[in-house]
Amino acid sequence: ECSAMSMAYLGENFDIHAGGIDHIAVHHTNEIAQSEVASGKQFVNFWVHGNFLVTGKKDLVRMGKSEGNVATIADIEERGFHALDFRYLVLTAHYRSPLTFSWEALKASRQARLALGDYLRIAPKERTLDLQKARLIKFFEDDLHTPKALALLWQLIHTKKASRDLLLFADHILGLSLKLELQKKREAVPVSIKKLVEKRELMRKEKKWAEADILRRELSSKGWRIEDTPKGPKVFPQ
Repeated sequence: ECSAMSMAYLGENFDIHAGGIDHIAVHHTNEIAQSEVASGKQFVNFWVHGNFLVTGKKDLVRMGKSEGNVATIADIEERGFHALDFRYLVLTAHYRSPLTFSWEALKASRQARLALGDYLRIAPKERTLDLQKARLIKFFEDDLHTPKALALLWQLIHTKKASRDLLLFADHILGLSLKLELQKKREAVPVSIKKLVEKRELMRKEKKWAEADILRRELSSKGWRIEDTPKGPKVFPQ
């Protein structure tokens, strides 16, 4: 059915076919054989095989339905994260390499993604030198090496060489919806939200972590995200 659907929507030859590394040996080999025998043409120009998402602190285990350790997007959002936080996490590892999932790693990805948005709002507006764009493109063309592209982007940010134009150019490829950050206005925090934040902080001081998580999810459902900092919690519109 994969060959039939591919040909119906993409033609007898198309550019990129994605899939997991576990599909290389049998499934994709069969696809190539039956498709090329049927058409007499090369089936796919490039194969992009993603490695496994793994979890665990000592012994890493593949995340999957059969292992019973799947974390869904709904699970992520219930904990106050955004689906784009997971997307940023995925971009930090090359697609051919295993990616270790943990809630700590997801928290770091959220902070990095939001920091990109914060910088975008204050970034200089002048157009970026073509040289900087070319350096980014070089990493994207190097087998979609997103970790190197992200590292370069942060290097340019820290050296104050990243303009708004460069960030939006990179985001057009990375797909982190950073442009939406420019459309957000700083909103006054309603009294009801402040009370929830104060209540959650009290729960945290009393080490009532489950209750604090419930309040975080309630804040998220009302359109507010909270960050815990050394100077206390900060709340922002999502």
